[in-house]
Amino acid sequence: MHTIGNGGTMSRHSSPAFSWMVGAYGPEALSVLGLFETKSLSRPFDFRVDFFTRDGESLMVADLVGKDVLVTLSVRDGLSRFVHGQVRAIESLGLKTGCQRYRAHVAPKLWRLTQVHRSRICQGKSEPDILLLEQAVGRGADSRRPVPEPCMIPSLALEVASGRQLQAR
Repeated sequence: MHTIGNGGTMSRHSSPAFSWMVGAYGPEALSVLGLFETKSLSRPFDFRVDFFTRDGESLMVADLVGKDVLVTLSVRDGLSRFVHGQVRAIESLGLKTGCQRYRAHVAPKLWRLTQVHRSRICQGKSEPDILLLEQAVGRGADSRRPVPEPCMIPSLALEVASGRQLQAR
């Protein structure tokens, strides 16, 4: 893990060591307190950016999730490194010295492909069983425990999760 701190300024320079833009907010609106980078093989990068608003106003943090981010890091010889990504999560760190502080977790857009939900709830079920499950979930029931209900397929006996047998109408 790399940590860059010092209030966002390099010790030898007066220019910021890093800045960032998220959604409609640019470096003039957001001040970075710290930047933490995590890298590993076969995994997307993860940046944590601690920041506060320069005007002291609170942010609607939920609106920032999913927004595009550009992190600019100043490196040696006056060059810059640019990191593009999206806010995958954001949290409030509370008040400190009169300013509301936040932490944004930034990941590449590629990270969204890792968010897969592998549902096997319909594995080994017949089509009428799946229809019963969809109807139950549509009524707000827990998808793991479908509510038994007669099926609309004529003269078909269905055995449901409760073990009862229902005759379809």
